[in-house]
Amino acid sequence: MLVTDGVLWCACGRSALLDGGVRLLRLDAATGRKLSETALDPESAKVGLPDILTCDGEYVYMRSQVFDLEGSPIQIPGARDVQKQAGPGTHLFCPTGFLDDSWWHRSYWVFGRSFASGASGYYMAGRFAPSGKLLVFDDATVYGYTRKPQYFRWTTPLERHLFASSKEPDVLRKPRKPAARKAASAARPSVSKAQLLARETQDAKIAHQWTQDVPLQVRALVLSAGTLFVAGPPDVLDEVQALATYDQPETQNLLASQAASLQGAKRSLLWAASVTDGSKLTELSLPGLPVFDGMAAAHGRLYVVTQPGEVLCFAGKE
Repeated sequence: MLVTDGVLWCACGRSALLDGGVRLLRLDAATGRKLSETALDPESAKVGLPDILTCDGEYVYMRSQVFDLEGSPIQIPGARDVQKQAGPGTHLFCPTGFLDDSWWHRSYWVFGRSFASGASGYYMAGRFAPSGKLLVFDDATVYGYTRKPQYFRWTTPLERHLFASSKEPDVLRKPRKPAARKAASAARPSVSKAQLLARETQDAKIAHQWTQDVPLQVRALVLSAGTLFVAGPPDVLDEVQALATYDQPETQNLLASQAASLQGAKRSLLWAASVTDGSKLTELSLPGLPVFDGMAAAHGRLYVVTQPGEVLCFAGKE
């Protein structure tokens, strides 16, 4: 549920394609009186599944589906172009939902407007908008944890980093020469429009303000009081190096240790990092594996939920 300006929003139903679809309701938060009900079915919905609802004061969002403040689904011109992520309707969303903790490499959070799926499209949003497994943001900057740009395609090693970028970052790319693009198209006339688009944008990447390697797999991320808090199991393995030395006993031992760490067999780490450059300010040890996105900050306290079922509360000396 979402409450904004005295209105409670809730989405009921499993899928726009099943069991009568999804109903989006607006209720008066004080009395429960129904203000509106919007049916999302195969003819009206751009997104088939419900998710945690968000609002930026102008629109309400369910994944990449946009609603006006009266509850009607709308389509913003140009918002479906995966190369044009900035503009009206820019928001934080995940195509598979905010609760997806599978770490599938074709799914990630996006601060933008649209997502392209499929083997030749899933990585494209990440080339034109701040993206990652977890994202947080303030008025001007997005902070996140994601694959390094050189590994942002296929099932290459999943080396990741902490980063900061503008909400509307510059896109750095090496465009192909028109003659080369025309020759490639003529040589393979069966290549689809989507494949040509993928080729033309395969070198694109957003400009980062800073990036930082961290010795943990970030499963929870919070921005509070000008500090980034990151939590997760230790990252003891260099995946690129392991790929080259996979058959060596030492690498096999590291792989086993990393697998145990990701399953919660080791103590996890909690970092406080600078928003200026991502450098470590302090580090604590956690007794369990954090639940995915299971951290929150409120009233000078930091709360972490762990998979063993504990809620941990931290406070500064002041």
